[in-house]
Amino acid sequence: METLEHVVLEPVLHLEPVPYTPCDRRRPLPQDAPEVWGRYWRDCLADSGLRDLTTLGPGSWEVPVRSLGRRQDLEKIMSIELRRYSPLSVGSDPSLGGGLVLLDNHRVIIEFGSGGILASHREWLAAARCTASRWEEILIGQATLPVRFVDGWLEFSAPDDSRAPAPDYRVRPVDLKAAVLESVAELEKFSARVLEVLRTWPGLKEVEALARHLAGLGEK
Repeated sequence: METLEHVVLEPVLHLEPVPYTPCDRRRPLPQDAPEVWGRYWRDCLADSGLRDLTTLGPGSWEVPVRSLGRRQDLEKIMSIELRRYSPLSVGSDPSLGGGLVLLDNHRVIIEFGSGGILASHREWLAAARCTASRWEEILIGQATLPVRFVDGWLEFSAPDDSRAPAPDYRVRPVDLKAAVLESVAELEKFSARVLEVLRTWPGLKEVEALARHLAGLGEK
């Protein structure tokens, strides 16, 4: 079992490449190297003017929201990710695809799988507050995270439906709680940047609530 000493819960957007390109690019094969997949992803996004985006590593399609400081980049991403919602409102339950990734010393430990949401900080907080000695399952997207409390530590089992839960990692509850709070603070900053974009789009109502919804925060 590995002890995690410097955990970060990183809010990210998951950007599928195909919606960003009008080109019929050859999709790499599953066995191709991460660098090949990363180049394919970068080329697709470059077709929409998105260049030099930060990701979690070679071949990753996850972009930390903290890195989206250029308004033109965020506006382009939002225009593509949200065009399937009509009308765009809190009531249509729009989503910027993504979620929270657990890192330790900049290394990916736990990912959210498909179907992740930025609002999963609530589930991570529930994990940080776990006091059960038996395994409890926390939904962090389509992935389920088994967690339990043993001798003052939170133990995690890497999400894997093919085996029974086993203690792969452990972390101090106070460290995970701090990581959750820091992720929420980062989402608050992201919400403010999303709001700046929404205010330039005509015909929208309740843009403050919409910005918070898109950032995974909901109402205050």
